[in-house]
Amino acid sequence: MKQILLILAFSSLLVSCSGSGGSTAIPFDDGTAAAAATMSGNNVVPLQIGSSGTLNVPVATVTVCSLGNTSQCVTIPNILIDTGSSGLRVFSSFLTGLSLTQVTDGSGNSIARCVNFGDGTNQWGPVKKATVIIGGETVSSVNIEVIDASYKTVPSHCNGAESSPSDYNGILGVGTRDQDCGSSADCTQANNNGWYFTCTSGSSTCTDTGAALNLQVENPIALMDTTANVDGIDDSGGSSIILPSIPDSGVLSASGYLVFGIGTRSNNTPSNSAKVLTTNSEGYFYTTYDGTSFIPSLLDSGSNAFFFPATSSSPNTCSGGWYCPDSTVTLNATHKAYTGGASYSTSFDVIDMRRAFVSNNSAYPSDGAEEDSMFIWGLPYFYGRQVYTSIYGKTVTINGTTYTTSPVVAY
Repeated sequence: MKQILLILAFSSLLVSCSGSGGSTAIPFDDGTAAAAATMSGNNVVPLQIGSSGTLNVPVATVTVCSLGNTSQCVTIPNILIDTGSSGLRVFSSFLTGLSLTQVTDGSGNSIARCVNFGDGTNQWGPVKKATVIIGGETVSSVNIEVIDASYKTVPSHCNGAESSPSDYNGILGVGTRDQDCGSSADCTQANNNGWYFTCTSGSSTCTDTGAALNLQVENPIALMDTTANVDGIDDSGGSSIILPSIPDSGVLSASGYLVFGIGTRSNNTPSNSAKVLTTNSEGYFYTTYDGTSFIPSLLDSGSNAFFFPATSSSPNTCSGGWYCPDSTVTLNATHKAYTGGASYSTSFDVIDMRRAFVSNNSAYPSDGAEEDSMFIWGLPYFYGRQVYTSIYGKTVTINGTTYTTSPVVAY
């Protein structure tokens, strides 16, 4: 989903606090680096938090090649790993020299995509076919979005589209969809949804269109079948993220892993105690928090905080929507499956972000911010866990139960 709340100037955080009481701005000590236990395998990709310079942004390295030509490639660092979206999107400036194949409809018109993220940023650009290498997995042909605000005329749905990299060089969406929009009529038939566009060669403008599945940006993981790695193992069912436990006071940087496949190897098999939640096709389940039930929820590595509604018992809030309690608080909630009766109690800490922002730490497990209508369990919830996300339409087995009709998340 990519909801990244940026750090505000410390002075503004000090003077704009609502709620009872106030706290002295005593900075947290800068921590050391934290790392997950060493892991290896063709299905394993190292993750880094801290290299982008922004709080709680997990990034990895991805290689993009000209379609069918693995000798003509570019290796791109700082790709945001986002369980809240699906598909690979890369800024065009990193793809210079590659021969990527434009995706076209049956009339030969080019296909373009507009994406609106939860933090208010927009991305626009053509959909093209490439060969993509991630870790030891090679996807021979996958539709990606080339982020390019100079392509044609940016439609009004994408006003303010990002024109250059900021905190990352692209996004690898590893969410629950095999395509980034899906098979609903809103995606495949609607001509005014603002998501997909056809662009004719003789015009500078593009027109809203429905996009058949074969025209949409694709989740590369869904294509990691037995041909994608030398092991001959089908890792297309989903992925997991492993991050180390870190203290509430944060650490300078953290490292972990993105692991492809679920239940196909020893390094991607959930424990017998794993908590499993079915989701809808977009990855949503429910949260009960502070007396409010059935809040739409996501486990979203692309969001850099806990984003949840403010209630009468919520912590104080400060400028920018951050929660800033006078001292660290522990809050309780319940996760409930989108379908079926599974539910699990959970808890999480929220720290005073005024203190955190005067340190140099880039990884925190306890930063929270206000969100009106959803409960987004962002990257802080991933620390100290292996969090699994399966893909819609794929069959995965966890603890003896096989899931086929609904995606699942597990931790």
